[in-house]
Amino acid sequence: MPVSRNSAGQRAPRTDARRNAERILAVAEDVFAAGRHDVPLEEIARRAGVGPATLYRHYPSKDDLIAAVVRERYHEHVAPLLDEADADPDALRGLLRCFEAALEIRAQHLRVVITTRRLTAADNLTRTFFHRLGALLARAQEQGSVRPDLAAADLPRLLAMVAATIPFDDRAGWRRYLVLLADLLRGTPTGPLPPLPAEDADSLSADGPFRLD
Repeated sequence: MPVSRNSAGQRAPRTDARRNAERILAVAEDVFAAGRHDVPLEEIARRAGVGPATLYRHYPSKDDLIAAVVRERYHEHVAPLLDEADADPDALRGLLRCFEAALEIRAQHLRVVITTRRLTAADNLTRTFFHRLGALLARAQEQGSVRPDLAAADLPRLLAMVAATIPFDDRAGWRRYLVLLADLLRGTPTGPLPPLPAEDADSLSADGPFRLD
């Protein structure tokens, strides 16, 4: 019987292996969302109904598990919206929907954001996210729906400004400030913006003020 392989030519995971990985991720996200980043991996395995060896086979370290949670959340909730935004003829509408999705994730998973360590996987996703938002911004400016002096490097800071309004006890208040941000983007400038700092003008660093993890 031929071995099932994926498009990269790698052996495709068995159904039970995929199911185990999904259970582990679901439990891990619940644990991290509760602020319990100190829970041993063995306890996560027990709650997921798998043996420790199974968990370590999928996720050799806690960093690997956290990175997998971040990737899963990104590919499930953010990546499809980016694709929809790219296809939306109204670039500003697509840009704002991506803003909303990123802030929604941050609000719903605030404790995960706070307890997540600095991870290469999260850095790469954040960088990809903002590069794609930069392309949406450029298209919106070409359409005349966004003030022309905004730069792609402004986007992480603008999102960070709204994200700073997300408290622990009322996680919906940030939507008010997203509306204000949308009005700011659409507004007619009253004068030129001060220039970006030289070190920021040509970069969208994953070390910036807003991260997807």
